[in-house]
Amino acid sequence: LAAWAVTEVLRPPAGARILCLGSGAAAAAAAAGRDGGDANVRFEAHDVREVEAGAELRGQRGAFDALLCLPEVLLLADPLERLRAWRVVLRPGGCVVAGGWHERACLGGRCLEKVCRKVGLVPPWNRSWVKSEDSLKLVLGQAGFLVEESVLRPLGSGDSVRKAADAEDVWESQISLEECKDLRKDEQTRETAKRMFIEEWK
Repeated sequence: LAAWAVTEVLRPPAGARILCLGSGAAAAAAAAGRDGGDANVRFEAHDVREVEAGAELRGQRGAFDALLCLPEVLLLADPLERLRAWRVVLRPGGCVVAGGWHERACLGGRCLEKVCRKVGLVPPWNRSWVKSEDSLKLVLGQAGFLVEESVLRPLGSGDSVRKAADAEDVWESQISLEECKDLRKDEQTRETAKRMFIEEWK
């Protein structure tokens, strides 16, 4: 998304300042900018775990020409609050490119999210707000952005069709993720979660 956003959407002029949110976003965007001849564009990374937009951004109201927000950013808790916080650092007329997940993408992650809530754990991500392909447009609008265009495009691989026979394999792929370490701490909780996951998947 980062490279596509820079070369196909933002096309920033020399001297532009772009805030990049998401793992590796700044590096990927900077590489795309250099390849496109915009070596003087400034790409800045930000720790998205800071819901208040981070101490390093305070006092920078209107300082950025564009905001690049990768899909995983909006899997964090309360995407609306985050978008509202980040919006204030955009200059008037600034542009935001935000990626979101389709409601049918990565079904294993969606099932795991439901299971975590059932066993009393905080899910490693939050897609409860994603109801349709229009969900991202709605949350951007609620945050005060004017959505000019929405594009559906594939971003990597992910399970979008459930096959009952795949339940255990999908569980193992999910439980092995670093974000799921809390589920691995207690064997009883893990086994309970596994049973619920398989039931949810089927």
